[in-house]
Amino acid sequence: MKNDPSIEGEVLKKMIPSTDEFGLKMWQCSECEYKVKNSNDLRKHVERKHLQCNVTCEICFQVFNCRYRLQQHNRKVHSGF
Repeated sequence: MKNDPSIEGEVLKKMIPSTDEFGLKMWQCSECEYKVKNSNDLRKHVERKHLQCNVTCEICFQVFNCRYRLQQHNRKVHSGF
């Protein structure tokens, strides 16, 4: 799977570094109240909920709404391509 720099750039614009009440690093979505410890979880959230992503499988041409779903599809259906 190719990493689309335009999608990643849009995702990064919506990721705000933050801290919780104990001073631990968190990530906040700029579009809603979603807050998590793992930046990858926020990336998935932003793509699924706030971006109009359409990524296509290069093997079977099925369309997905985020890169993570395409990765899951490739692992399951195409044995890791």
